[in-house]
Amino acid sequence: MTKALSQDDPLESLPPRARIAELILGGHPPRDTYVGWQHYRTHCGLLVPAPVISPRQ
Repeated sequence: MTKALSQDDPLESLPPRARIAELILGGHPPRDTYVGWQHYRTHCGLLVPAPVISPRQ
């Protein structure tokens, strides 16, 4: 039996849990090493914050 897609479920567009865990816990070198600091320095500005929503939303 397959699950029918719902237009009202915002969670359906999310990646699978395993992919989310990989993104969060993925291997980043420690910042106290040269390689880790270079990685952090080149990637720290790439994070885009979530949009602000009102309590009504």
